[in-house]
Amino acid sequence: MTLVQQAGGIVWRAADDGAEVLVVSAKHERSHWIFPKGDVEAGESPAEAAEREVREEAGVDSRVVAPAGDLEFAHEGRHLRVTYFLLELNKRVGEGDGRVVTWRTIDDALEALTFEGTRRLLRSFRRKIEAQARRSRARQAN
Repeated sequence: MTLVQQAGGIVWRAADDGAEVLVVSAKHERSHWIFPKGDVEAGESPAEAAEREVREEAGVDSRVVAPAGDLEFAHEGRHLRVTYFLLELNKRVGEGDGRVVTWRTIDDALEALTFEGTRRLLRSFRRKIEAQARRSRARQAN
């Protein structure tokens, strides 16, 4: 089985009561909730791919803040290694590629995410996301 390198994004934004993260429906299984991700293209770094995939799938411009870890799994006959990054929302730039795009509290995202691997990543970065959201709100208040 061929190894396919993908990249994905855990995008966060500051909300009144903490932080929200971006969760989208999967392309083929609309009942599956995931973080945006996809293949790394030739000449592209995984971080660049994560930013592009978030923009294409969710219509969101964001910037990489930190690496978030790798997940490996088989899907449709391919062995995938997805390198995830934490990304901060810059702005909405479009409608994305037709997926359902939702912003959820971290607790709601942990309930909604279909796969344990992505729930585990979100749990491990929860404190960092919440701290960054607090700093972001403080900057906006000044």
